[in-house]
Amino acid sequence: MTRWAAGLLLAALLLGACAAPTASVRGRVMRDGAPLAGAAVRLEPRTGGLAFEVRTGPDGRFALDRLPPGAYRVEARGPGALAALPGQNPFYVPAGEPVWIGLQAVPAESPSYAPLREAEPGFGAIAGHVRFRGQPVEGAVVTLYADPDHGLRGPGVLESFPTGPDGAYVIEGVWAGEYWVVARKRQGPGMGPVREGDLYGIAPANPVAVKDGQETRLDVHLVEKERDAPPDAGILRLTGTGVRGRVVDPEG
Repeated sequence: MTRWAAGLLLAALLLGACAAPTASVRGRVMRDGAPLAGAAVRLEPRTGGLAFEVRTGPDGRFALDRLPPGAYRVEARGPGALAALPGQNPFYVPAGEPVWIGLQAVPAESPSYAPLREAEPGFGAIAGHVRFRGQPVEGAVVTLYADPDHGLRGPGVLESFPTGPDGAYVIEGVWAGEYWVVARKRQGPGMGPVREGDLYGIAPANPVAVKDGQETRLDVHLVEKERDAPPDAGILRLTGTGVRGRVVDPEG
């Protein structure tokens, strides 16, 4: 091998070793249990910069490759007045194997406003109904968050009492400002992250403005929490934690 060829080989090896690691995303957007084609899925870096966008295919699936690893705000919009946000948002996408993001679309409603009869200066209220596939949800709790960067988890700024049979909620005495509205209906007792089978909803209109002396009216639509893996794969890296192994009989 000549010195010139050896130099080229060494340069190629160095470039490969210094190449920045990349991340990949796979996912699917569903609407009431059916794949949603033509939805625009957008990943926006939490720190700002270039956003990445792709549309779902006929099977509702999408894929994005060669992404810089990091935290992204994820949403899907359309077709029509539909939107979907994941339960974990921002969503961390590590380098290496693809991560799975399952999204479920709901009506993308905008808030309306009405004057309050009585309100302390600087305060407003927010009210509406919690629904699942168009039906009212009893026992759901609506929580207001001021900062989405903590993943919309845990106790927020304020929360409603559990909804009644009509699914209605109201939160009064809310300091005027912008909030992220999240509703949850758990199938069992306890706190922590939503589990498979729980109902949850992140309002597509977020952040929602609560105005001085006004009642913000907004319905929140829930979806059912699914398992964090594609339906046709046994192993997939999700958010940095993976499990690998094999099943054996008593004799090994």
